[in-house]
Amino acid sequence: MTIAQSNELKGERLFLRNQTPEDEARARLYSGDSELNAIDPVMGESRGSIFYSIVTNDDTHIGFAAAYNFTGIDIELGIRIWNRDYWDKGYGTEALGLLADWAFASSVINMIIVKVVETNARARKCYEKCGFIEYARGTLDGYDMVWLQKTR
Repeated sequence: MTIAQSNELKGERLFLRNQTPEDEARARLYSGDSELNAIDPVMGESRGSIFYSIVTNDDTHIGFAAAYNFTGIDIELGIRIWNRDYWDKGYGTEALGLLADWAFASSVINMIIVKVVETNARARKCYEKCGFIEYARGTLDGYDMVWLQKTR
């Protein structure tokens, strides 16, 4: 079973668009950011990933959003805002809200899962603002993690 990618998801201050080759190149540049990787490492396995670029209405590419590990009844989502000028201003919350709305509207998904490094309070606050609640803790790739979920 697969989930269809939408061309664009529009919010109030930003939109999620299909990644362009330029977006992918920009993402690779930020993949070496050690501070960002310490609080939001790329980890674990992912299957069937769908990537979106997070772009402000003035056309500034500020990060990416992803949906992955779709099982037919649940899916994992993730966002990464790498442009620090957009931290703590609600852009992550808006992007995750758009992605979660798309996931629930696109399929028979009953549960959306996000995971966060235990010490990443900024991401945890974003997820909780979007209605996610903690359901598990554990270790993944050597990091202490918290898993949160949102159900229909």
